[in-house]
Amino acid sequence: ARATAVRDSLIDMGVDGSQLKITGGQTWPERRVPKDATDALWVFQERRAVKITADKEAQNTLFAPVTHVDSENLVAPVLFKADIVSPLAFAQSSISMHNDTVSASQNVENAIGNSAIRGDIEFPLEQRKQELWLHAEAEYLIQVWDGQGRTFKTKPQETCISEGSFLREHRMSFPLKFGTTEPLYDFYWDKIYSLSKKMINDPDVRMRFEGHACKTGPEQINLTLSDKRAKAFYQGFLDYLSKSYPQDYEEIKSRLDEPKGYGEAVPLAINRLSGEVITIGDNDSPIGRKFNRRIEIVFYSTAKTLKIAKAPGL
Repeated sequence: ARATAVRDSLIDMGVDGSQLKITGGQTWPERRVPKDATDALWVFQERRAVKITADKEAQNTLFAPVTHVDSENLVAPVLFKADIVSPLAFAQSSISMHNDTVSASQNVENAIGNSAIRGDIEFPLEQRKQELWLHAEAEYLIQVWDGQGRTFKTKPQETCISEGSFLREHRMSFPLKFGTTEPLYDFYWDKIYSLSKKMINDPDVRMRFEGHACKTGPEQINLTLSDKRAKAFYQGFLDYLSKSYPQDYEEIKSRLDEPKGYGEAVPLAINRLSGEVITIGDNDSPIGRKFNRRIEIVFYSTAKTLKIAKAPGL
């Protein structure tokens, strides 16, 4: 009856009924009732379930991992590069920029007392006026005053300021069976490799394996289990690389952090830079606990600065 109800729901959603087959009921073998009343409730909730399987061709679509790319628009200064040399030390220096609707100027503090302005100059945009700068041609120049009171300017140059986004991290979550450490499907390795291959081209990106557990059972046991999960996936992936892609083995291994388990402490969620937390793995529901029994593969950037816009050298 449960299988029939799930089948009918899928058909109502538009699935072709000829693609679905009910294979008959199954009774789980008896198991010990946990002493903790909450654990007992949760365990037996999840034993009343419908199991869905598919042939290998459909596995990649139906049982794909949960992915989350954390990419947010952020505010950052416009970056200018300068190379200006003077026979005398600068008494003052400033950079100015304007377009048809807005203008701004700021001192180049590190130039005072020096005879050269070299390297990056960050030009912050006033937050309430950012929209006035975006997608519009702007003109900019640097002005300096030397110790004799003389003024020098660079030739005005043009730039166009646009929005950018910063990829903080890309997470891929792989659900696991209750109490186990092994991947459910072999195609997991192919998906992990396809992402790690892209990582090679970006020297700021690294990768780590995180193990997690739901809140069913003692906290310490869940912590140990999650650590075993992380280490099992870490080693399993290295074994896969060594066998299938030996030419990439050393490079990818050098970009891997040590695997780590977090137990039940980190339910599956999306954490935004604004502080908002969107919880996916609610431990009070069976499906939420399934989400929390997982391995997460995390690709993250080690870049220390965010550079949204670059202007030509002065």
